Amino acid sequence: ITACQFSKRSPNLIAIGDYDGDVAIYDLRRGETDPIASSKDKARDFQENHTETVSEIRWVEKGEKGEVLVSVGADGRINEWSFKKGLDFKPLKRLKIETNPARKKESNQKRMFTYTCGMSIDFSTKDPSVYFAATDDGTIPVSYTHLTLPTIHLVQI
Repeated sequence: ITACQFSKRSPNLIAIGDYDGDVAIYDLRRGETDPIASSKDKARDFQENHTETVSEIRWVEKGEKGEVLVSVGADGRINEWSFKKGLDFKPLKRLKIETNPARKKESNQKRMFTYTCGMSIDFSTKDPSVYFAATDDGTIPVSYTHLTLPTIHLVQI
């Protein structure tokens, strides 16, 4: 297990992400070792589902929609999971490597990869459609669930 978080709405539920890129929900009241929902239950869609480690997982309150689960992975994918009939997801974003002006020396080097590793994610408490995803290349893309804003570039101290 590489990530976990309790549900705010149903504190008996805990969501986990693992090294293989799977997401699961456990109901601690049941006292069972099997999850009540898992991304393994469905045929894995390798085009959109996590193909690498889940770095962080968050329960996000969406008002009338209820609570959803969002995961960010080492493969750069950010997925939103709904928990109505099993565990279904929709892709929110794929984090791309962006040139960081604070690292001019590295910006001219050729890259082997297009996508960057998602390390952490957090949502605005005022507007749950606004989120920040920290990456391993020192950038924080600011996004809405339906729109992408400019990237924040961090300067290493």
